[in-house]
Amino acid sequence: MSLGRLESGIVTSQGRTGGTKRSEHSVGPWRYRRVPAGELPRLGATEQPAGHPFWRSLGWWKFIQDDPAEEAHVLVVEHQSDGPALLALTFVIWPGSSIQLYDPLSIAGDLAALGGKALDPAAAERVETAVQRLRAHAPEAYPVVTVAALGSASGLRPVRDEVDRDAYRRALQQAPAVVDAFASEIGAKTRAFLYLDDAELQALHGGAARLGYSPIFLGADSFLEVPPSGFDGYLARFTSHRRRRIRHEAEAFAKVGARVAVEEGPAALRDDYARLRAALRSRYGQRGDVEWARAETARLRDTVRDRVVVASARRDGKLLGFVTAFRDGRDLRTRSAGFDYALLRDEYCYFNVVYYEPIRWAAQRGLERIWYGLGSYEAKALRGCRFQTRHGLVASTSPIARYLLEALAVQGDSERRAIEELAARS
Repeated sequence: MSLGRLESGIVTSQGRTGGTKRSEHSVGPWRYRRVPAGELPRLGATEQPAGHPFWRSLGWWKFIQDDPAEEAHVLVVEHQSDGPALLALTFVIWPGSSIQLYDPLSIAGDLAALGGKALDPAAAERVETAVQRLRAHAPEAYPVVTVAALGSASGLRPVRDEVDRDAYRRALQQAPAVVDAFASEIGAKTRAFLYLDDAELQALHGGAARLGYSPIFLGADSFLEVPPSGFDGYLARFTSHRRRRIRHEAEAFAKVGARVAVEEGPAALRDDYARLRAALRSRYGQRGDVEWARAETARLRDTVRDRVVVASARRDGKLLGFVTAFRDGRDLRTRSAGFDYALLRDEYCYFNVVYYEPIRWAAQRGLERIWYGLGSYEAKALRGCRFQTRHGLVASTSPIARYLLEALAVQGDSERRAIEELAARS
């Protein structure tokens, strides 16, 4: 994102659209204002209890908002008679953003964004035609306003757990109108709610439809239930053929002298992970160099701190790979990873770092689930994962809106069928 470009925007503060400026706007009897994530506790905002996604925690939102490369605002939504009820983490996205998976214009035509399932020839032709027209005029559809939380979850949550459920439901239903007002305030042409669960989609859909939003299917968040008996209990879920295969992968890893260590807290975020984090992003076409990865690590140490968990593999003192996750009550939520493919042989490092050792570690600590995010559904199903569907709502006033929505709809329909087929076989 170019800060120079943002400085010529409609409203600026500290070089960003709206920045940390406290602005309050009315939408009928509703009001919204922008508040820095670090100041939310002063409004009475509290952490949600265990069982709610980590991605909606105040610490995570502060981590996101502290990223100088992206622009994120927390909108506090309240009724004139109810007080603050809803928080919405809202990104303003420009061309060149590093968070392509939260930009519907970048998702359109990118099959890997929705799991990588190949389209049938007719669907592929429809997407290609729509994307060609879309890309020719994509700048006309920016900026984009997206409500999401960087982690397979929406950016919507109550101010605190004690908020009256009816007040929160009313605020949730009003969210599309509030986001439209915010988009109008900053001159955004495209708006999106991404990674909604089934209940959130149902709550938002009526109000969103009246404002021209179209529903899209975005895939599924994957999770693995951790058996109390640990790795042996995990193996018992599979057929004898699959058990032999998994045992072979674990034993082959151990035979080459590789070991996985699991650490917690800020000290677990070691400096040598940055190189592999940046390399993996580059491998999959995502932006972010080593310096960016180091800055990300420093922000995690400062904001998320004791909830960090890192599993890393080494052989002869050399780092082979790692995965970063966060403790969330009895859940463990994976986020980022990196592997040194030049050092890897046929030792199945990825599966041992991401699945097998974390399963042992989680079982020893009484954790119940490990979450693995979107994509790679067949590989995850083979290792015992189940799925929770995720949805989006997208609207645009740009001339190319129809092409954007068509590409997203075709991609989403294909992904839905693939996940339903996998679930039926599991």
